[in-house]
Amino acid sequence: YQQQYQQHHQQQQSPPNISRAVGAAFASYLAMAAMSSAAKFTSSLGTDDGDRSPNGSVGKFDLYLLAESWAPRFCCTQQSKCEAERMHELTSLSTHGLWPGYYAAISNGRTFPAYCVKSKTSEKSREDHEWEKHGTCSGLDRIAYLREEQRASQTHRTLPATKVLANSSGDSIAIEQVLEGYGGEKRVALMSDSFCRLQEITTCWEKNPDGTVGKQIDCPDHVLGSSRNSALLSGCSKIWLDKKGSCQFITKEMLRAFKQMTDKQTQEDQ
Repeated sequence: YQQQYQQHHQQQQSPPNISRAVGAAFASYLAMAAMSSAAKFTSSLGTDDGDRSPNGSVGKFDLYLLAESWAPRFCCTQQSKCEAERMHELTSLSTHGLWPGYYAAISNGRTFPAYCVKSKTSEKSREDHEWEKHGTCSGLDRIAYLREEQRASQTHRTLPATKVLANSSGDSIAIEQVLEGYGGEKRVALMSDSFCRLQEITTCWEKNPDGTVGKQIDCPDHVLGSSRNSALLSGCSKIWLDKKGSCQFITKEMLRAFKQMTDKQTQEDQ
């Protein structure tokens, strides 16, 4: 993580150019593959691997993680879920979930508890899934947990960066500007795809003594060094923000840049 962190700063100190930006997109393929091993526990946050076995104890965790998806990109890749959750009209962020987590991996290697109370009911909605997998570990009842999720999400939307992101839909934004808007690179993890298109934002929040959500805090290294922070770790100097109903414009632009870079390299080789 420290090595990737230093490389990121070295890249930011050099003037940007098309070759570096496009190279970052190529490099992200390799970085994502490398991170999949180092982040084998944290990368499972927010995914469904089919394992419903209880792992962790109710109320025994250190902090909360709040994950917010960039709705237009989510709807480009998860169309059926997008329709089911009625996200297709959203233009910016949508709540993924509020997750109890640990500051560091515990003895079994896990960085978060899950399914702390086994349920006999089947999951039907996003709220059902988040409650079953994460909420049952919070120590709160279902209503209180979902209320805290909503409150944390509303607080998150008041941060300077979220307003800048919403105003940049359909365009790109410098990653340093986003980090600054969140209070620094320890305060947020930015997940992107291999074209530096924003997928999800993860912020970290204090756990109050009564189990409710407190103030925003620095994220643990296991979050910042995982696939949840792929945009930063893969060297994206900018992140691209899909616009509602337009899934292809960034891909075409990036492909055009790839072609220009390839043609230039071919000419130089000749």
